[in-house]
Amino acid sequence: MDPVGNFAVAWLSTSAATGWDVMVRSFKMDTRPPLTQLLNNQAAQGLAGDTDSWSYYRITVPPGIAQLNINMAGPVGGGDGDMYVRLGALPSLTAWDYRPYVNGSNEAIAISNPLPGDFYIAIHGRSAYSSVGLTASYD
Repeated sequence: MDPVGNFAVAWLSTSAATGWDVMVRSFKMDTRPPLTQLLNNQAAQGLAGDTDSWSYYRITVPPGIAQLNINMAGPVGGGDGDMYVRLGALPSLTAWDYRPYVNGSNEAIAISNPLPGDFYIAIHGRSAYSSVGLTASYD
């Protein structure tokens, strides 16, 4: 899904004449998911979500940055929020640029020499999670 809510759905179907048909349809959401803008080194605290929930954040990275750090921290036993990051569009389970594979809600991503632009951060509830903090910073 792009930042304004456009997305496409593709599927395969069997056909006696051709064997397989590929179909694609584009959609536009009536409303875009809520998105929280983060400032450099700003923390979002007390984040929580249910299983399969999504929360979205954005940080705008200027040119000439040496490193972008994105950190998510939660209590032990506080569930499992998974972090996905994508430049220029909302991440999903199948479309992301950076994604740590860690159990629990303590995850970190360090991006050296990031391209300038909007980095979108998603927290997906692999299981319900609570009391999570999210910080994005660059230098």
